[in-house]
Amino acid sequence: MNGYGFAMVLTLSLAACGGGGLSGTYTPKGGNGFFEKMTFTSGDKVEITFMGQVREIAYETDGKTLKIINPNAGETQVFTLDSAGCFDGGGLIGTYCKADGIAAALSGRGLTGTWEAKAPGGSFRLTFAEDNKVKLTVADDGGTPESQEASYAVSGNQVTVSAPGGVPIQLTRNGQALVGNFGGVTITFSQR
Repeated sequence: MNGYGFAMVLTLSLAACGGGGLSGTYTPKGGNGFFEKMTFTSGDKVEITFMGQVREIAYETDGKTLKIINPNAGETQVFTLDSAGCFDGGGLIGTYCKADGIAAALSGRGLTGTWEAKAPGGSFRLTFAEDNKVKLTVADDGGTPESQEASYAVSGNQVTVSAPGGVPIQLTRNGQALVGNFGGVTITFSQR
C-alpha cells in the first residue's frame, strides 16, 4: 500500500470511532466507501480492511470528531458523527455505519409497521408484517390505491422487496429512512 493509501486507512479509522472505546464493525453506507470495513477491537485500536488486507491502527476522538493521524505522511483526516450514528469522512472516503446495528435494526422489529414515501404524481406505502412479508401500495395523485403482496430480504443495510412477476426494489437504510431509486427519481420512505 502506498503512503496515500495508508493515510486514507488511518483517516478512516479515526472517523469510525466517534469516542473512545468503540466496538463492532462499521461498513460503507450504501456499499460505497474507500474501505471495505473497520472493526474496533479495543479502546484505541481499529482494524481497517482495504483491498482484502487488514491493518491495525490507533485512533482518537474528541466529541463528535474522529481524527486519524498518519505520522509517516504527516496527514490528518477528520470524520464527523452524523445524526444516524455514522462517521462521515467526506467524498472519496465515504460514510461508515455500524454494520451489526443496522442489521439488527432491520431484522425482526426494525421492519414492522408502515413506511410511506411521496413521489412526483403519487405515493408509495410499504406495510411490513411477520415472516418477511410486505404489502406494497401505490397510488397516483387522485387515483385509487393498488396493493400487491410481496416478500422482503435484509442484508446489512440493504432491503430487497420482491413482488411476484415484478422487478425487485432495492432500498438502503439511511438513518431512520429507507431510500430507493425508481426510474431515476430518489424516493425516501419514512416510518409512520
